[in-house]
Amino acid sequence: QEKPHKALVMAKEALALRLELEAPPLEEARSCLLLVEALAGVKKVRRGLKAAEECLNRLKKVSDRAHVYGLVVVATAQLKRDHPELALTATDEAIDIAREIGDKRLETTLQYLHAEVNVQLQSRQDALEAAEDACALAEDLQDKKEEGDAECLLFSLLARGTLDRPSLLKGLKSATKARELYQKAQYRLGEAKALVHKASILGVDSAPTSAEEMLSVAAEAHDIFEEQEHIGGQSAALQLVTEAQLAKENFDEAASAAKDRRAIWKGLGCRKEEGDAVLQLARIHLGSTDYDAAEKHGLEAQKIFQEVGDKAAESVACVHLAQACLKKMSNEAEGETKEALASSTYRASAERAMRAVNDAITACRHLGSKQLRAGALFWRAQVLGFRGRLEEALRVVVDAEKCFESIQSGSAMVQCKVLAADCLAGLKHYDEAKEVADQAIKQASGLHDRQAEGQAKSCLERIEKAEKKSKEVVAPPVQAAIATEAAAPEAQQAAGAAAASAAVPEKKGLDAAQATKRLMA
Repeated sequence: QEKPHKALVMAKEALALRLELEAPPLEEARSCLLLVEALAGVKKVRRGLKAAEECLNRLKKVSDRAHVYGLVVVATAQLKRDHPELALTATDEAIDIAREIGDKRLETTLQYLHAEVNVQLQSRQDALEAAEDACALAEDLQDKKEEGDAECLLFSLLARGTLDRPSLLKGLKSATKARELYQKAQYRLGEAKALVHKASILGVDSAPTSAEEMLSVAAEAHDIFEEQEHIGGQSAALQLVTEAQLAKENFDEAASAAKDRRAIWKGLGCRKEEGDAVLQLARIHLGSTDYDAAEKHGLEAQKIFQEVGDKAAESVACVHLAQACLKKMSNEAEGETKEALASSTYRASAERAMRAVNDAITACRHLGSKQLRAGALFWRAQVLGFRGRLEEALRVVVDAEKCFESIQSGSAMVQCKVLAADCLAGLKHYDEAKEVADQAIKQASGLHDRQAEGQAKSCLERIEKAEKKSKEVVAPPVQAAIATEAAAPEAQQAAGAAAASAAVPEKKGLDAAQATKRLMA
Protein backbone atom coordinates (compact mmCIF):
# COMPACT_ATOMS: atom_id res chain seq x y z
CA GLN A 1 0.00 0.00 0.00
CA GLU A 2 2.74 2.47 0.86
CA LYS A 3 5.83 0.90 -0.77
CA PRO A 4 4.60 -1.02 -3.83
CA HIS A 5 8.02 -1.30 -5.50
CA LYS A 6 9.53 -2.86 -2.39
CA ALA A 7 6.55 -5.22 -2.21
CA LEU A 8 7.22 -6.26 -5.81
CA VAL A 9 10.84 -7.15 -5.05
CA MET A 10 9.76 -9.24 -2.06
CA ALA A 11 6.99 -10.99 -4.02
CA LYS A 12 9.42 -11.97 -6.79
CA GLU A 13 11.86 -13.33 -4.24
CA ALA A 14 9.11 -15.28 -2.45
CA LEU A 15 7.97 -16.97 -5.67
CA ALA A 16 11.54 -17.76 -6.70
CA LEU A 17 12.16 -19.44 -3.33
CA ARG A 18 8.95 -21.47 -3.63
CA LEU A 19 9.98 -22.73 -7.07
CA GLU A 20 13.52 -23.47 -5.93
CA LEU A 21 12.23 -25.49 -2.96
CA GLU A 22 9.62 -27.25 -5.13
CA ALA A 23 6.92 -26.13 -2.72
CA PRO A 24 3.42 -27.69 -2.80
CA PRO A 25 1.07 -26.30 -5.50
CA LEU A 26 -0.99 -24.30 -3.03
CA GLU A 27 2.10 -22.47 -1.73
CA GLU A 28 3.25 -21.71 -5.27
CA ALA A 29 -0.21 -20.39 -6.16
CA ARG A 30 -0.25 -18.16 -3.08
CA SER A 31 3.15 -16.73 -3.94
CA CYS A 32 2.05 -16.08 -7.51
CA LEU A 33 -1.07 -14.33 -6.25
CA LEU A 34 1.16 -12.03 -4.20
CA LEU A 35 3.21 -11.32 -7.32
CA VAL A 36 0.06 -10.50 -9.31
CA GLU A 37 -1.05 -8.10 -6.56
CA ALA A 38 2.39 -6.49 -6.37
CA LEU A 39 2.61 -6.01 -10.14
CA ALA A 40 -0.85 -4.45 -10.14
CA GLY A 41 0.39 -2.09 -7.41
CA VAL A 42 3.01 -0.70 -9.80
CA LYS A 43 0.57 -0.64 -12.77
CA LYS A 44 2.05 -3.70 -14.52
CA VAL A 45 -1.09 -5.78 -14.87
CA ARG A 46 -0.07 -7.39 -18.17
CA ARG A 47 3.08 -8.76 -16.59
CA GLY A 48 0.89 -10.00 -13.76
CA LEU A 49 -1.28 -11.92 -16.23
CA LYS A 50 1.80 -13.40 -17.88
CA ALA A 51 3.10 -14.59 -14.49
CA ALA A 52 -0.34 -16.07 -13.72
CA GLU A 53 -0.48 -17.95 -17.03
CA GLU A 54 3.01 -19.35 -16.46
CA CYS A 55 1.89 -20.50 -13.02
CA LEU A 56 -1.19 -22.17 -14.52
CA ASN A 57 0.92 -23.99 -17.13
CA ARG A 58 3.12 -25.41 -14.38
CA LEU A 59 0.33 -26.36 -11.98
CA LYS A 60 -2.08 -28.00 -14.40
CA LYS A 61 0.58 -30.65 -15.09
CA VAL A 62 0.66 -31.61 -11.40
CA SER A 63 -2.97 -32.50 -10.56
CA ASP A 64 -6.59 -31.42 -10.96
CA ARG A 65 -6.49 -29.63 -7.63
CA ALA A 66 -3.31 -27.78 -8.60
CA HIS A 67 -5.00 -26.92 -11.91
CA VAL A 68 -7.79 -25.22 -9.93
CA TYR A 69 -5.24 -23.19 -7.96
CA GLY A 70 -3.68 -21.99 -11.23
CA LEU A 71 -7.07 -20.98 -12.63
CA VAL A 72 -7.77 -18.93 -9.50
CA VAL A 73 -4.50 -17.04 -10.02
CA VAL A 74 -5.40 -16.37 -13.67
CA ALA A 75 -8.91 -15.21 -12.72
CA THR A 76 -7.44 -12.79 -10.19
CA ALA A 77 -5.00 -11.44 -12.76
CA GLN A 78 -7.85 -10.90 -15.23
CA LEU A 79 -9.76 -8.96 -12.59
CA LYS A 80 -6.71 -6.74 -12.09
CA ARG A 81 -6.75 -6.08 -15.85
CA ASP A 82 -10.46 -5.14 -15.64
CA HIS A 83 -11.47 -8.16 -17.72
CA PRO A 84 -14.10 -9.77 -15.47
CA GLU A 85 -15.60 -11.70 -18.39
CA LEU A 86 -12.31 -13.61 -18.84
CA ALA A 87 -12.06 -14.03 -15.07
CA LEU A 88 -15.54 -15.59 -15.14
CA THR A 89 -14.43 -18.12 -17.76
CA ALA A 90 -11.47 -19.21 -15.60
CA THR A 91 -13.63 -19.37 -12.47
CA ASP A 92 -16.32 -21.47 -14.16
CA GLU A 93 -13.66 -23.93 -15.36
CA ALA A 94 -12.23 -24.15 -11.84
CA ILE A 95 -15.68 -24.85 -10.36
CA ASP A 96 -16.29 -27.61 -12.91
CA ILE A 97 -13.01 -29.29 -11.97
CA ALA A 98 -13.76 -28.99 -8.24
CA ARG A 99 -17.12 -30.68 -8.80
CA GLU A 100 -15.53 -33.46 -10.83
CA ILE A 101 -13.11 -34.30 -8.03
CA GLY A 102 -15.91 -33.95 -5.45
CA ASP A 103 -14.19 -31.36 -3.26
CA LYS A 104 -17.01 -29.31 -1.73
CA ARG A 105 -14.71 -27.24 0.46
CA LEU A 106 -12.70 -26.16 -2.57
CA GLU A 107 -15.91 -25.45 -4.47
CA THR A 108 -17.15 -23.30 -1.59
CA THR A 109 -14.03 -21.14 -1.80
CA LEU A 110 -14.45 -20.88 -5.57
CA GLN A 111 -18.03 -19.67 -5.15
CA TYR A 112 -16.64 -16.71 -3.19
CA LEU A 113 -14.51 -15.78 -6.19
CA HIS A 114 -17.44 -16.42 -8.52
CA ALA A 115 -19.52 -13.94 -6.54
CA GLU A 116 -16.80 -11.27 -6.69
CA VAL A 117 -16.37 -11.71 -10.44
CA ASN A 118 -20.11 -11.28 -10.97
CA VAL A 119 -20.03 -8.12 -8.87
CA GLN A 120 -17.40 -6.76 -11.25
CA LEU A 121 -19.68 -7.75 -14.14
CA GLN A 122 -22.53 -5.92 -12.40
CA SER A 123 -24.50 -9.19 -12.36
CA ARG A 124 -25.83 -8.81 -8.83
CA GLN A 125 -28.33 -11.65 -9.10
CA ASP A 126 -25.65 -14.09 -10.27
CA ALA A 127 -23.41 -12.92 -7.42
CA LEU A 128 -26.17 -13.55 -4.88
CA GLU A 129 -26.79 -17.01 -6.35
CA ALA A 130 -23.07 -17.81 -5.97
CA ALA A 131 -23.20 -16.71 -2.33
CA GLU A 132 -26.29 -18.85 -1.71
CA ASP A 133 -24.52 -21.82 -3.33
CA ALA A 134 -21.59 -21.23 -0.97
CA CYS A 135 -24.00 -21.23 2.00
CA ALA A 136 -25.52 -24.55 0.87
CA LEU A 137 -22.10 -26.16 0.34
CA ALA A 138 -20.87 -24.98 3.75
CA GLU A 139 -23.99 -26.45 5.36
CA ASP A 140 -23.28 -29.79 3.66
CA LEU A 141 -19.77 -29.70 5.12
CA GLN A 142 -21.25 -29.15 8.61
CA ASP A 143 -18.55 -26.58 9.22
CA LYS A 144 -20.02 -23.76 11.32
CA LYS A 145 -17.15 -21.37 10.64
CA GLU A 146 -17.42 -21.97 6.88
CA GLU A 147 -21.17 -21.42 7.10
CA GLY A 148 -20.57 -18.16 8.95
CA ASP A 149 -18.12 -17.03 6.27
CA ALA A 150 -20.66 -17.80 3.56
CA GLU A 151 -23.38 -15.85 5.35
CA CYS A 152 -21.00 -12.89 5.68
CA LEU A 153 -20.35 -13.08 1.93
CA LEU A 154 -24.08 -13.00 1.29
CA PHE A 155 -24.40 -10.00 3.60
CA SER A 156 -21.59 -8.08 1.88
CA LEU A 157 -23.25 -8.58 -1.51
CA LEU A 158 -26.58 -7.37 -0.21
CA ALA A 159 -24.90 -4.33 1.36
CA ARG A 160 -23.27 -3.34 -1.93
CA GLY A 161 -26.60 -2.96 -3.70
CA THR A 162 -29.60 -0.73 -3.15
CA LEU A 163 -30.92 -1.66 0.27
CA ASP A 164 -34.67 -1.77 -0.21
CA ARG A 165 -36.75 -3.15 2.64
CA PRO A 166 -36.57 -6.84 1.55
CA SER A 167 -32.78 -6.64 1.05
CA LEU A 168 -32.36 -4.91 4.40
CA LEU A 169 -34.29 -7.64 6.22
CA LYS A 170 -32.38 -10.35 4.34
CA GLY A 171 -29.06 -8.72 5.25
CA LEU A 172 -30.07 -8.44 8.89
CA LYS A 173 -31.04 -12.13 8.88
CA SER A 174 -27.67 -13.13 7.34
CA ALA A 175 -25.70 -11.10 9.87
CA THR A 176 -27.67 -12.55 12.79
CA LYS A 177 -27.27 -16.10 11.49
CA ALA A 178 -23.54 -15.58 10.89
CA ARG A 179 -23.09 -14.51 14.49
CA GLU A 180 -24.88 -17.61 15.77
CA LEU A 181 -22.74 -19.86 13.56
CA TYR A 182 -19.50 -18.24 14.70
CA GLN A 183 -20.62 -18.62 18.32
CA LYS A 184 -21.11 -22.35 17.75
CA ALA A 185 -17.67 -22.51 16.12
CA GLN A 186 -16.23 -20.55 19.08
CA TYR A 187 -14.68 -18.10 16.63
CA ARG A 188 -14.67 -14.76 18.45
CA LEU A 189 -13.30 -12.61 15.63
CA GLY A 190 -15.97 -13.94 13.29
CA GLU A 191 -18.61 -13.20 15.90
CA ALA A 192 -17.41 -9.60 16.14
CA LYS A 193 -17.34 -9.28 12.35
CA ALA A 194 -20.96 -10.45 12.17
CA LEU A 195 -21.90 -7.89 14.84
CA VAL A 196 -20.31 -5.14 12.73
CA HIS A 197 -22.37 -6.32 9.75
CA LYS A 198 -25.53 -6.25 11.84
CA ALA A 199 -24.78 -2.78 13.20
CA SER A 200 -24.17 -1.41 9.70
CA ILE A 201 -27.53 -2.76 8.52
CA LEU A 202 -29.26 -1.24 11.53
CA GLY A 203 -27.63 2.04 10.57
CA VAL A 204 -29.48 2.01 7.27
CA ASP A 205 -32.83 1.17 8.87
CA SER A 206 -34.91 4.28 9.57
CA ALA A 207 -36.85 2.75 12.47
CA PRO A 208 -36.61 4.91 15.65
CA THR A 209 -35.23 2.03 17.75
CA SER A 210 -32.52 1.10 15.22
CA ALA A 211 -29.96 3.69 16.38
CA GLU A 212 -30.15 2.47 19.98
CA GLU A 213 -29.80 -1.17 18.93
CA MET A 214 -27.01 -0.25 16.53
CA LEU A 215 -25.11 1.42 19.36
CA SER A 216 -25.47 -1.65 21.59
CA VAL A 217 -24.38 -4.08 18.85
CA ALA A 218 -21.40 -1.93 17.75
CA ALA A 219 -20.23 -1.51 21.36
CA GLU A 220 -20.35 -5.30 21.86
CA ALA A 221 -18.32 -5.79 18.67
CA HIS A 222 -15.76 -3.26 19.90
CA ASP A 223 -15.35 -5.12 23.20
CA ILE A 224 -14.62 -8.39 21.38
CA PHE A 225 -12.17 -6.78 18.97
CA GLU A 226 -10.41 -5.10 21.88
CA GLU A 227 -10.23 -8.44 23.69
CA GLN A 228 -8.74 -10.04 20.55
CA GLU A 229 -6.40 -7.04 19.99
CA HIS A 230 -7.73 -6.56 16.45
CA ILE A 231 -6.99 -2.96 15.45
CA GLY A 232 -8.99 -2.84 12.23
CA GLY A 233 -12.00 -4.32 13.95
CA GLN A 234 -11.81 -1.83 16.81
CA SER A 235 -11.76 1.00 14.29
CA ALA A 236 -14.73 -0.40 12.36
CA ALA A 237 -16.74 -0.80 15.56
CA LEU A 238 -15.86 2.72 16.76
CA GLN A 239 -16.94 4.13 13.42
CA LEU A 240 -20.34 2.51 13.84
CA VAL A 241 -20.58 3.65 17.47
CA THR A 242 -19.95 7.16 16.19
CA GLU A 243 -22.66 6.83 13.53
CA ALA A 244 -25.17 5.56 16.09
CA GLN A 245 -24.45 8.45 18.45
CA LEU A 246 -24.74 10.86 15.54
CA ALA A 247 -28.14 9.40 14.62
CA LYS A 248 -29.23 10.00 18.21
CA GLU A 249 -27.83 13.55 17.99
CA ASN A 250 -25.43 12.82 20.84
CA PHE A 251 -22.73 14.94 19.23
CA ASP A 252 -20.29 14.99 22.13
CA GLU A 253 -20.37 11.19 22.46
CA ALA A 254 -20.02 10.81 18.69
CA ALA A 255 -16.99 13.12 18.64
CA SER A 256 -15.43 11.21 21.55
CA ALA A 257 -15.71 7.88 19.69
CA ALA A 258 -14.31 9.43 16.50
CA LYS A 259 -11.36 10.87 18.44
CA ASP A 260 -10.67 7.44 19.97
CA ARG A 261 -10.65 6.00 16.47
CA ARG A 262 -8.29 8.69 15.28
CA ALA A 263 -5.96 8.06 18.23
CA ILE A 264 -5.69 4.37 17.29
CA TRP A 265 -4.41 5.11 13.80
CA LYS A 266 -2.35 8.15 14.77
CA GLY A 267 -0.46 6.03 17.28
CA LEU A 268 0.34 3.52 14.53
CA GLY A 269 1.33 6.21 12.04
CA CYS A 270 -1.42 5.18 9.59
CA ARG A 271 -2.21 8.52 7.98
CA LYS A 272 -4.90 7.33 5.57
CA GLU A 273 -6.99 5.74 8.32
CA GLU A 274 -6.37 8.76 10.55
CA GLY A 275 -7.66 10.97 7.75
CA ASP A 276 -10.83 8.93 7.55
CA ALA A 277 -11.44 9.50 11.28
CA VAL A 278 -10.79 13.24 10.85
CA LEU A 279 -13.32 13.27 8.03
CA GLN A 280 -15.88 11.68 10.32
CA LEU A 281 -15.19 14.41 12.88
CA ALA A 282 -15.92 17.00 10.19
CA ARG A 283 -19.23 15.32 9.52
CA ILE A 284 -20.13 15.30 13.21
CA HIS A 285 -19.47 19.03 13.45
CA LEU A 286 -21.63 19.61 10.38
CA GLY A 287 -24.44 17.83 12.19
CA SER A 288 -23.91 19.82 15.39
CA THR A 289 -23.86 23.11 13.41
CA ASP A 290 -20.31 23.88 14.56
CA TYR A 291 -19.35 24.90 11.05
CA ASP A 292 -15.99 26.44 11.95
CA ALA A 293 -14.85 23.11 13.43
CA ALA A 294 -16.32 21.26 10.45
CA GLU A 295 -14.34 23.45 8.07
CA LYS A 296 -11.17 22.98 10.12
CA HIS A 297 -11.43 19.17 10.12
CA GLY A 298 -12.49 19.06 6.47
CA LEU A 299 -9.38 21.03 5.51
CA GLU A 300 -7.17 18.83 7.71
CA ALA A 301 -8.60 15.68 6.12
CA GLN A 302 -8.01 17.11 2.64
CA LYS A 303 -4.33 17.75 3.45
CA ILE A 304 -3.88 14.24 4.89
CA PHE A 305 -5.37 12.59 1.80
CA GLN A 306 -3.25 14.80 -0.46
CA GLU A 307 -0.20 13.65 1.52
CA VAL A 308 -1.00 9.94 1.06
CA GLY A 309 -2.19 10.36 -2.53
CA ASP A 310 -5.75 9.13 -1.99
CA LYS A 311 -7.65 11.14 -4.60
CA ALA A 312 -11.05 9.55 -3.89
CA ALA A 313 -10.93 10.41 -0.19
CA GLU A 314 -9.54 13.86 -1.01
CA SER A 315 -12.60 14.50 -3.19
CA VAL A 316 -14.90 13.55 -0.31
CA ALA A 317 -13.01 15.81 2.10
CA CYS A 318 -13.40 18.71 -0.33
CA VAL A 319 -17.15 18.12 -0.43
CA HIS A 320 -17.31 18.25 3.39
CA LEU A 321 -15.29 21.45 3.30
CA ALA A 322 -17.66 22.97 0.74
CA GLN A 323 -20.68 22.02 2.85
CA ALA A 324 -19.23 23.74 5.91
CA CYS A 325 -18.47 26.92 3.95
CA LEU A 326 -21.91 26.86 2.32
CA LYS A 327 -23.60 26.62 5.70
CA LYS A 328 -21.54 29.56 6.99
CA MET A 329 -22.65 31.54 3.93
CA SER A 330 -26.33 30.69 4.48
CA ASN A 331 -26.06 31.65 8.16
CA GLU A 332 -24.81 35.08 7.16
CA ALA A 333 -27.13 35.81 4.23
CA GLU A 334 -30.11 34.41 2.33
CA GLY A 335 -28.34 34.78 -0.99
CA GLU A 336 -25.48 36.61 -2.65
CA THR A 337 -26.82 40.12 -2.27
CA LYS A 338 -24.87 43.37 -2.28
CA GLU A 339 -25.10 43.41 1.49
CA ALA A 340 -23.65 39.88 1.68
CA LEU A 341 -20.79 40.75 -0.68
CA ALA A 342 -19.96 43.72 1.53
CA SER A 343 -19.06 41.26 4.28
CA SER A 344 -15.46 40.05 4.21
CA THR A 345 -16.37 36.85 6.08
CA TYR A 346 -19.09 36.02 3.55
CA ARG A 347 -16.74 36.63 0.62
CA ALA A 348 -14.06 34.44 2.22
CA SER A 349 -16.53 31.60 2.81
CA ALA A 350 -17.85 31.90 -0.74
CA GLU A 351 -14.35 31.73 -2.21
CA ARG A 352 -13.45 28.71 -0.07
CA ALA A 353 -16.69 26.95 -1.00
CA MET A 354 -16.08 27.42 -4.73
CA ARG A 355 -12.46 26.35 -4.40
CA ALA A 356 -13.48 23.25 -2.43
CA VAL A 357 -16.09 22.01 -4.95
CA ASN A 358 -13.71 22.65 -7.85
CA ASP A 359 -10.98 20.74 -5.99
CA ALA A 360 -13.45 17.90 -5.38
CA ILE A 361 -14.11 17.58 -9.11
CA THR A 362 -10.40 17.82 -9.96
CA ALA A 363 -9.43 15.17 -7.40
CA CYS A 364 -11.77 12.54 -8.84
CA ARG A 365 -11.34 13.52 -12.50
CA HIS A 366 -9.09 10.61 -13.52
CA LEU A 367 -10.50 7.97 -11.17
CA GLY A 368 -13.30 6.87 -13.47
CA SER A 369 -15.78 6.96 -10.57
CA LYS A 370 -19.14 8.28 -11.71
CA GLN A 371 -20.32 8.13 -8.12
CA LEU A 372 -17.62 10.50 -6.88
CA ARG A 373 -18.00 12.81 -9.85
CA ALA A 374 -21.77 12.95 -9.46
CA GLY A 375 -21.47 13.90 -5.79
CA ALA A 376 -18.90 16.60 -6.50
CA LEU A 377 -20.99 18.07 -9.33
CA PHE A 378 -24.10 18.04 -7.15
CA TRP A 379 -22.42 20.15 -4.48
CA ARG A 380 -20.86 22.48 -7.04
CA ALA A 381 -24.39 23.13 -8.30
CA GLN A 382 -25.49 23.80 -4.71
CA VAL A 383 -22.81 26.44 -4.24
CA LEU A 384 -23.47 28.04 -7.63
CA GLY A 385 -27.20 28.10 -6.94
CA PHE A 386 -26.76 29.83 -3.60
CA ARG A 387 -24.50 32.41 -5.20
CA GLY A 388 -27.22 33.23 -7.73
CA ARG A 389 -25.44 31.76 -10.76
CA LEU A 390 -28.58 29.81 -11.59
CA GLU A 391 -28.01 29.08 -15.28
CA GLU A 392 -24.58 27.64 -14.54
CA ALA A 393 -25.96 25.72 -11.54
CA LEU A 394 -28.68 24.25 -13.76
CA ARG A 395 -26.15 22.99 -16.31
CA VAL A 396 -24.00 21.41 -13.60
CA VAL A 397 -26.90 19.69 -11.81
CA VAL A 398 -28.12 18.21 -15.10
CA ASP A 399 -24.64 16.68 -15.55
CA ALA A 400 -24.79 15.37 -11.97
CA GLU A 401 -28.18 13.77 -12.62
CA LYS A 402 -26.83 12.01 -15.71
CA CYS A 403 -23.98 10.56 -13.64
CA PHE A 404 -26.39 9.38 -10.97
CA GLU A 405 -28.61 7.85 -13.64
CA SER A 406 -25.67 5.87 -15.05
CA ILE A 407 -25.14 4.24 -11.63
CA GLN A 408 -28.89 3.81 -11.04
CA SER A 409 -28.96 6.05 -7.98
CA GLY A 410 -32.65 6.93 -8.07
CA SER A 411 -33.04 8.98 -4.88
CA ALA A 412 -30.01 11.08 -5.77
CA MET A 413 -31.61 11.77 -9.17
CA VAL A 414 -34.67 13.06 -7.31
CA GLN A 415 -32.45 15.50 -5.38
CA CYS A 416 -30.93 16.72 -8.63
CA LYS A 417 -34.40 17.31 -10.06
CA VAL A 418 -35.38 19.26 -6.93
CA LEU A 419 -32.32 21.48 -7.25
CA ALA A 420 -32.92 21.93 -11.00
CA ALA A 421 -36.53 22.91 -10.32
CA ASP A 422 -35.41 25.50 -7.76
CA CYS A 423 -32.96 26.95 -10.28
CA LEU A 424 -35.65 27.13 -12.98
CA ALA A 425 -37.97 28.89 -10.56
CA GLY A 426 -35.23 31.38 -9.76
CA LEU A 427 -34.94 32.03 -13.50
CA LYS A 428 -38.76 32.53 -13.56
CA HIS A 429 -39.33 29.53 -15.83
CA TYR A 430 -42.21 28.45 -13.63
CA ASP A 431 -43.96 26.01 -15.97
CA GLU A 432 -40.76 24.10 -16.63
CA ALA A 433 -39.86 24.22 -12.92
CA LYS A 434 -43.25 22.72 -11.96
CA GLU A 435 -42.84 20.00 -14.58
CA VAL A 436 -39.40 19.01 -13.21
CA ALA A 437 -40.66 19.07 -9.61
CA ASP A 438 -43.59 16.86 -10.60
CA GLN A 439 -41.16 14.41 -12.21
CA ALA A 440 -39.18 14.35 -8.96
CA ILE A 441 -42.34 13.56 -6.96
CA LYS A 442 -43.29 10.70 -9.28
CA GLN A 443 -39.76 9.24 -9.25
CA ALA A 444 -39.51 9.42 -5.44
CA SER A 445 -42.94 7.81 -5.11
CA GLY A 446 -41.86 4.97 -7.41
CA LEU A 447 -38.77 4.44 -5.25
CA HIS A 448 -40.87 4.48 -2.03
CA ASP A 449 -38.47 7.15 -0.73
CA ARG A 450 -40.68 9.20 1.59
CA GLN A 451 -37.99 11.69 2.51
CA ALA A 452 -37.17 12.50 -1.12
CA GLU A 453 -40.87 12.63 -2.00
CA GLY A 454 -41.52 15.09 0.82
CA GLN A 455 -38.68 17.32 -0.35
CA ALA A 456 -39.96 17.22 -3.94
CA LYS A 457 -43.47 18.19 -2.80
CA SER A 458 -42.05 21.07 -0.73
CA CYS A 459 -40.14 22.19 -3.81
CA LEU A 460 -43.35 22.23 -5.89
CA GLU A 461 -45.09 24.27 -3.19
CA ARG A 462 -42.21 26.79 -3.19
CA ILE A 463 -42.44 27.17 -6.94
CA GLU A 464 -46.21 27.68 -6.89
CA LYS A 465 -45.90 30.31 -4.15
CA ALA A 466 -43.10 32.06 -6.04
CA GLU A 467 -45.14 32.07 -9.25
CA LYS A 468 -48.15 33.48 -7.45
CA LYS A 469 -46.10 36.16 -5.75
CA SER A 470 -44.33 37.06 -9.02
CA LYS A 471 -47.63 38.28 -10.38
CA GLU A 472 -47.80 40.73 -7.51
CA VAL A 473 -44.19 41.66 -6.71
CA VAL A 474 -40.69 40.50 -7.62
CA ALA A 475 -40.25 36.80 -6.91
CA PRO A 476 -38.27 35.94 -3.77
CA PRO A 477 -34.81 34.49 -4.20
CA VAL A 478 -34.54 30.70 -4.13
CA GLN A 479 -30.88 30.57 -3.19
CA ALA A 480 -31.66 29.93 0.48
CA ALA A 481 -33.91 27.02 -0.43
CA ILE A 482 -31.15 25.56 -2.57
CA ALA A 483 -28.62 25.81 0.26
CA THR A 484 -30.84 24.29 2.91
CA GLU A 485 -32.39 21.48 0.86
CA ALA A 486 -31.24 18.20 2.41
CA ALA A 487 -29.82 15.63 0.04
CA ALA A 488 -30.84 11.99 -0.09
CA PRO A 489 -28.56 9.30 1.36
CA GLU A 490 -27.49 8.26 -2.16
CA ALA A 491 -26.44 11.82 -2.98
CA GLN A 492 -24.47 11.93 0.27
CA GLN A 493 -22.80 8.54 -0.27
CA ALA A 494 -21.97 9.34 -3.86
CA ALA A 495 -19.16 11.59 -2.78
CA GLY A 496 -17.51 8.80 -0.57
CA ALA A 497 -17.21 5.12 -1.99
CA ALA A 498 -13.48 4.71 -0.74
CA ALA A 499 -13.89 6.72 2.42
CA ALA A 500 -16.76 8.08 4.73
CA SER A 501 -19.85 9.36 2.78
CA ALA A 502 -20.32 13.01 1.89
CA ALA A 503 -23.09 13.74 4.35
CA VAL A 504 -25.57 16.55 4.49
CA PRO A 505 -25.71 18.23 7.91
CA GLU A 506 -29.51 18.33 8.06
CA LYS A 507 -29.81 14.56 7.82
CA LYS A 508 -27.76 13.78 10.91
CA GLY A 509 -27.97 10.22 9.69
CA LEU A 510 -25.85 7.25 8.93
CA ASP A 511 -23.35 6.16 6.34
CA ALA A 512 -24.42 2.86 4.78
CA ALA A 513 -22.09 -0.04 5.58
CA GLN A 514 -18.85 1.89 5.04
CA ALA A 515 -17.03 0.29 7.96
CA THR A 516 -18.10 -3.14 6.79
CA LYS A 517 -16.98 -2.60 3.21
CA ARG A 518 -13.64 -1.05 4.02
CA LEU A 519 -12.44 -2.92 7.08
CA MET A 520 -14.47 -6.06 7.54
CA ALA A 521 -15.32 -7.41 4.08
